[in-house]
Amino acid sequence: MNDMSTVRLPFTNEISVEYPHDTVETPRFRHHVRDELGDHQAEAEKLLVTSDTPVSIPQIPRKRRPLSLLCCFLYAFILIFCWSITAILCVRPIKGSGWHDTYTYIGPCTYSEGGMAQGFSCDGWENILTRSQLAVNDRWRRTVRVLGTVMSVAAIPVSSALCARGAVAYIQNRYPDDFPFSKVIPLADRGWLNPTIMGGALFARDRRKYLSWYLIVSLCICGFGTLIWPLQELLLTQKSVQLLVVEHAGAPDPSSYVPDADIAALSQVNSAYAIGATRAAINMAEYWDSQPNIWRDPENTCNQTSTWSSSCTRPRPEGGTFLWPLLGNSTFVSNIASTLNTGLAVNHAFRFNSTVDCVTVEESAYPPTCSGFTTSTRINTDPESTEDQIFKVCVPGAMDKFPWNVTRNRQDISEELYFHFNTAAVSSFSNASSSFTRRCTANTTAGYFQLPNNLNSTFGPLLEEFDLALSDDSQMAFPPEGTGSDHYPPERLLGHAYPIPDPPETPALGPLLTAALSLFGPSTFFSTRANTSGTDNTPAHNNASITPENCTDTIPLYYIATRTFATSSEEPRRLRRCASTSESAYNSDLRAWLNGMFLVDASDNYRLRARDAFTQAVFFANKVNLAQAAAIPDYRRIIPLDEGVQVERLFMSTAGIAVLSVIIGLHSLGLIWVSIYSAWVPTWTEVLDALAVARLRVE
Repeated sequence: MNDMSTVRLPFTNEISVEYPHDTVETPRFRHHVRDELGDHQAEAEKLLVTSDTPVSIPQIPRKRRPLSLLCCFLYAFILIFCWSITAILCVRPIKGSGWHDTYTYIGPCTYSEGGMAQGFSCDGWENILTRSQLAVNDRWRRTVRVLGTVMSVAAIPVSSALCARGAVAYIQNRYPDDFPFSKVIPLADRGWLNPTIMGGALFARDRRKYLSWYLIVSLCICGFGTLIWPLQELLLTQKSVQLLVVEHAGAPDPSSYVPDADIAALSQVNSAYAIGATRAAINMAEYWDSQPNIWRDPENTCNQTSTWSSSCTRPRPEGGTFLWPLLGNSTFVSNIASTLNTGLAVNHAFRFNSTVDCVTVEESAYPPTCSGFTTSTRINTDPESTEDQIFKVCVPGAMDKFPWNVTRNRQDISEELYFHFNTAAVSSFSNASSSFTRRCTANTTAGYFQLPNNLNSTFGPLLEEFDLALSDDSQMAFPPEGTGSDHYPPERLLGHAYPIPDPPETPALGPLLTAALSLFGPSTFFSTRANTSGTDNTPAHNNASITPENCTDTIPLYYIATRTFATSSEEPRRLRRCASTSESAYNSDLRAWLNGMFLVDASDNYRLRARDAFTQAVFFANKVNLAQAAAIPDYRRIIPLDEGVQVERLFMSTAGIAVLSVIIGLHSLGLIWVSIYSAWVPTWTEVLDALAVARLRVE
C-alpha cells in the first residue's frame, strides 16, 4: 500500500496533490467545471460560498506566535507617531510656542523714542520662533510627510495580514470541535478586501451561512485603514505663509518704521508752517502728479492709480477730458501711503476725508463782517477807471483756535468760504450785468482706520470709536532723556496717561481755512498781484514756451482751468503753468486766473471749476497737516512694518483633526486587539490561507 493518498480534481488537465497519511486524512472531492477560465472562476466561487460541509481543525501541536504582535505594535507606533506630529504641526510648532502670524500674540509691543531709549520691544518676545527652531520644525514636517507616504502604501497589506492571523484564533475559539466550511472560506479568502465576497456575505439571501462577527470586525479595521490616508490628503493642506521669525532669541526686528500723525500731534502743529507747506504744494502741483496719500474705496470709479491724470480723468463724448474730483467718503487722505501693508503688525492710522460743494447764492448772503480770514482786490485794467472791479473772499472762523477735539473717536467739522465778484468785475469778463457770489462748504471727517496687513489685505472702515490704549497697535513710549526700559508707566505711553499740552498760539486750522490762506493769503500768487494794474495784457497761456524748471512763478492749480470741451475757438479761461515774469502783467495774470477758476460764464460750462479747485486745495491742506503732525517727535506714532518670513505650514481644521483622530484610534485599537488576541491563543497555523484550509478535516 502506498504511503501517500491523492486528491484528484477532475479538471481538463488533471491535478494531483499528495499528502502523507500520517499528516492528514484527505477526502476525495470531485467537481465538474467547464474549461473556460471565467466559468471555472464562477463555479469555484460558488462552491466556496455555498458549501455546508462541516470541517474540523487537524490534530497537530499548537503554539503561540508573537510575531504578529510585534508587527502590529511597530505599525501602530509609526502610524500614531506620524499623526501626532502632523496634528501638532497643524496647531503649533514642535519647537516654539506657536505659529505667530501677527504681533498681537507677542504684544503689547512698544516703540520708545527719546534719548537712549529709542528702540522696539515686545513683552512676549520669548514666544517668537527662531530660525533654528524653524529648521527643526521643517525637518519634522518633511519626515512625517515621507513616513506618511510609506504608511499609506503599507496600511492595507499590514491590516489584512494581521486580520488573517487573528482569523485562526477566532475559528479555534468560536468552533472548538467542528464548524461549517462556509464560515471558513470568506475568512480564508480575506473577504474583508473582496467586494464580491463581502457583498454576498452581507446582502445574500442566505448570508447567515457565511457571515461572522470577525469578518465584520476585520472589514471595519481594514476600512478605517483605507480611509485614513485619502482623508488626510483631502483635509490636510500645506501652505506658504508669512510668520514672525527672528534670527536669535530676542525682540523682533521690523524691517522698517513709518511715522504717522496722531490727533495729539495734530494739536501741536503750527499753522504758519502748515500754510506755507500747503502753499508750496499747491504751487508745485501738476496734472500728472502721483498722489500716494489718497486712499480710495474699491467701489470708487477713480481707482486705477494715484495720479490726477490716469485715475481722475474720463473721456468725454464731446471730446477733451473731464477732471474727476476727489470723491468724498470714497476718498480720504492719510500720511501713510496707500500702497503700504504693515505685514505682521496690526495698526491703525489717522485720516481725513473732505467733501467740497459750491453753490451760487444771493449777494446778501456774503457776510457783511468777516470774523475769520478775508481779503479783496481791485482787478481794474485801467487805474484811472472810476468804477472799481472788486473780487473778495471771506472764510468765517477763528484764526487762533484748534478746530478739533483731542479724541481718537470720529469727529466732523464744517467750514464755509464765500467769494464775490461785483457787477463791474463780472461785466468786464462777460455780458452779464449782475454781481456773482458763491458759497463753498467743506465737510471734513477725522478718525482712525485699520491699515492693510497680512490678515486682511485691505484697509478697514473709518471707526466711530477708537481707543489706542485698548487696541493691539504698537504703543508709543516717550521716556525721559537718557533712560531706557522695556516697561513704561502709563504716563509715558501715548494714548494712556501721557499728558497732552494745550495747542500753540497759532494752532493748526481747518482744511478749508488753511487752503484759503494758501491761495489768497500773504506771499501767494493772489496777494502778489492784488490791487495792481498794468497795460501789459499778455495772457498767461502765451507763456507756454517756458519750461517747468525755468518757471519762477507758477499759476496755482492751473491744470483745472484747461480745455474742457474741444473747440476751434480760443478759450480765454485756459491757463498755462507759468505766469508772466513782468510786473506790468500782474493784473492780466490775476484776472485770467480769477476768471478761469472762479467765474461762471454764460453757458455754465465751468461751474465745477471752483469746487474742483477748493477740493484739491483742501486735499493738500489735509496732507500737509498730517505730514506736519507725523514729524512732531513727542506726539507722533511710529508704525512698524514687518513682512515676516515665508514658511511652509501644515493646515487642518479642528473638526478634521478630531475626525481623523477617531478613525486612527479605532483602526489602531482594532489591530492591537486582533494582534493580542491572536498572539495569546496557541494556534495550529500562522495564518488562515489556502494551505491551511486544505489541511482541515472533513467529518
